[in-house]
Amino acid sequence: MNIKKYILLITLFLSPLFSDELKQISLQLQWKYQFQFAGFIMAKEKGFYKEEGLDVNIKEWKDGIDMVNETVFEKSEYAIARPTSLIDISKGAKIYFLAAIYQSSPLVILADKKSGIKTLEDFKNKRLMSTGDLNSDASLLSMMFSQGVNRNNITMQKPSFNVKDLLNNKTDLLAAYISNEPFVLKELGGEPIIFNPKDYGFDFYNDILITSKNYLNKNPKEVENFTYASLKGWEYAFSNIEETVDIILKKYNTQNKSRNALLYEATELKKLAYNQTNKIGVLDKRKIERIYDVYKLLGLAKGNINFDKIIYNFSPLNLSIEEKNYLKNKKSVTMCIDPNWMPFEKFEDNKHIGLSAQYFKIFSEKLNIKFKVIPTNTWEESLSFAKNRVCDILSLAAQTPSREKWFNFTTPYLKLPLVIVTKLNVPFINDISTLKNKKLGIPKGYAFAEIMRDKYPYLNIVDVKDIDDGLKKVNNGELFGYLGTIATIEYTFQNKYFDELKIAAKIDEVSEHGVAVRKDDFLLLSVLNKTIESLNAEQKQNILNKWVSITYKKQTDYSLILGILIISSILIIFFLYKQFFLKKSIKEFHELIDATMEGLIISKNSICVDVNQSALDILGFDSKKDMIGKHILEFVSSESKNNVAKYLKIDISSPYEAIIKREDGSKFFALVKGYTIKNKKLRISSFIDISQLKNQEKMLIEQSKMAALGEMLSNIAHQWRQPLAAISASSTGMILQKEHNILSDESFFSSCTAINNYAQYLSKTIDDFKNYAKGDTQSKEFNLKNETEKFLILVDSIIKQHNIKVDLISDEEILINGFQNELIQCFINLFYNSKDVFIHKNQEKKYIQIIQKADKNFVTIIFRDNGGGILEEALKKIFEPYFTTKHKSQGTGLGLHMTYNLIVNSMKGTISARNVNFPYEKEIFQGAEFTIILPLNH
Repeated sequence: MNIKKYILLITLFLSPLFSDELKQISLQLQWKYQFQFAGFIMAKEKGFYKEEGLDVNIKEWKDGIDMVNETVFEKSEYAIARPTSLIDISKGAKIYFLAAIYQSSPLVILADKKSGIKTLEDFKNKRLMSTGDLNSDASLLSMMFSQGVNRNNITMQKPSFNVKDLLNNKTDLLAAYISNEPFVLKELGGEPIIFNPKDYGFDFYNDILITSKNYLNKNPKEVENFTYASLKGWEYAFSNIEETVDIILKKYNTQNKSRNALLYEATELKKLAYNQTNKIGVLDKRKIERIYDVYKLLGLAKGNINFDKIIYNFSPLNLSIEEKNYLKNKKSVTMCIDPNWMPFEKFEDNKHIGLSAQYFKIFSEKLNIKFKVIPTNTWEESLSFAKNRVCDILSLAAQTPSREKWFNFTTPYLKLPLVIVTKLNVPFINDISTLKNKKLGIPKGYAFAEIMRDKYPYLNIVDVKDIDDGLKKVNNGELFGYLGTIATIEYTFQNKYFDELKIAAKIDEVSEHGVAVRKDDFLLLSVLNKTIESLNAEQKQNILNKWVSITYKKQTDYSLILGILIISSILIIFFLYKQFFLKKSIKEFHELIDATMEGLIISKNSICVDVNQSALDILGFDSKKDMIGKHILEFVSSESKNNVAKYLKIDISSPYEAIIKREDGSKFFALVKGYTIKNKKLRISSFIDISQLKNQEKMLIEQSKMAALGEMLSNIAHQWRQPLAAISASSTGMILQKEHNILSDESFFSSCTAINNYAQYLSKTIDDFKNYAKGDTQSKEFNLKNETEKFLILVDSIIKQHNIKVDLISDEEILINGFQNELIQCFINLFYNSKDVFIHKNQEKKYIQIIQKADKNFVTIIFRDNGGGILEEALKKIFEPYFTTKHKSQGTGLGLHMTYNLIVNSMKGTISARNVNFPYEKEIFQGAEFTIILPLNH
């Protein structure tokens, strides 16, 4: 017996040494056990917490427990809080938000149909069971007051938490959870009528997982692991509702709920958890800011909060030990791509470029592994390589039944709308069935070829090599149309087929693309899935915006024209040399110059001595004698004479634009180049009519402006949301404070002033936009600082969205005579350039400084940023048309050229660019500086 006791004691003593030691922590719930907390329960029951080395005690709510104090004083390491914890934070509580389980609050007001209550206005003179506590029911009271119902109109009753009171005529309305009480009311024979704050613009988070700042600082890895395991539990609970309900019924049913009640609760809560997202636990800083604004306007909170300091961002990858070892041993992953599928991907100069390349750069950084691209010539070859295991993955591929034999597919990270391209003379297609037997080209091996053949067997799908091959065949009539993604089509249209082909139809199908992984590598599939799911919506949108933006480019660029002019000039000079110095025949010379397509004027001391046939045709003269003997400036319009005279003094002039005058007095834009043969005092001036190109440029500039107007209108709509909500909340706040007899004169006048200021702001915003959109018809005097402030209002939401700091340093009374809206357009162009640089470089500190100062005759405007500057070789060309330092997917190269023309031609000023270093807040910033000099009004 003694030996048995001894062995038992030894066993009990040694057993902890051979078991995994779990850290004991606690999670405080804000109510009793029910499906509302199922994710935490399942994380415990399925061992997800244990996998992270945690033993979690899930504590039910008891009367008197405060969630924030529970964590701040570390009575519990974690707790579930309402968004009203923002009020505590504003008062100094040091807590962090880890995840928001419910993207939309379940808190609603419930009525029974027999009550006759159909609208919020029907609340008047009714009874409402609610705490009446603004801290708890802020969204409910805000909803009512926004519709003109205040607490003077209703009778507030202490809640009994008994739904029967609606049927027993003890109350008319009940503050309830949409996931609980409506079900109970149905079970009792009632017909629920639900009033949800979300439907009235008050959309709050609920069940926010929190911990204290102190605990997070001491245990950052544990907090990350606990949050990950909790969210994993929630994903499991919502994916396995039946099993979860069984476990709650068996072990956690302290409220004695029925199975059907729990199932109903689960269904409703799942909708709220995944409201406008496919990811559990999302916390959006902008939404939290809007919630806090409501609390401030209701008088519940004061001061500002640094929201970046209360939202905890952690890496949600949480790879298993097996996955980490796999990556450590793997070291690199071989990858095949589509070698010619821009803007999505391409293999160019031995480099992977495009949208997928940016995604895989992020994947590589997150996983600390290299993705090695195996070069191929076609997509079909890439597919073949992947099937034969030359490549581990295909970077961007759609899932089809035939491909499932060879690959497993990750969650899609790109959805691509499909369109049909035809010639310009084809009518727009509303019904795809009208294309029966029409030849449609699709690159061989593309997934949507298989999809289209299965769904539309009557179509004549023809394999083509790639998009270039397909569009070429449409253009020459071999194919009726080409079917591809709108992004690749628009990308290609930037450089060719712009005036020959068009998008004639958009079809319903959307091609979803993820990563195709070799069939036998399940660990790689799991790792890539976790990586894709870790990307937030903002990251995806930024990548999409960079590469898939529908922009327009020129049909014809100056490079071809300049090439023609240069080659023609060289040939002409060469033959002139032979003519004058080798004494060739006059006939040969004239045959030569008449063979050129551009106009040629040969002058001596600026007097025309000869012209070619093209010059006669372009200028409308009948014979050479009508031009010979005239001063060359007689063929130049008055507005360009000074500029042309300046170039005539330069022996070899760079190509420049001028307005040329025809014999009948009409005018046209021309591109001009001159060359002087010094020892003969002869000058050859060549010119070509670019009126069509200028019209196209004007159209593109208008399109760019319209695109800017569209973006600005969207920004203004975004800007209006907060003032409108603020007006509603300010009036609500006054009503509530009045009902509580705490409305002071100071608060009353402050709220009224705020409402008036917001109303004036809304009116001013729309007036500024209207004036800008209308454009200028005549020059007039305006205040420079006032117009600059209007520009800042127009871009205000972009400034806030991207956290850009803008400083305006200006003299008060600078008056300019000019086109104010054109100047605003210039500011917008410069601002967007800076914003694009900030986004491209993913810059943390974003700063723009605008300095305006006047002297006796001129005003100087300096526009500088801290974006790192412009490449020196690009500075000389920065104002040339179609020159851009951005990727083709981002810009047309017209913004700065437009700015140059508006400043120089319309406002008779100058603009220059350089790189500078400048001080700001004890730092030295480097960036681009644009200097505009405009004449003052005298």
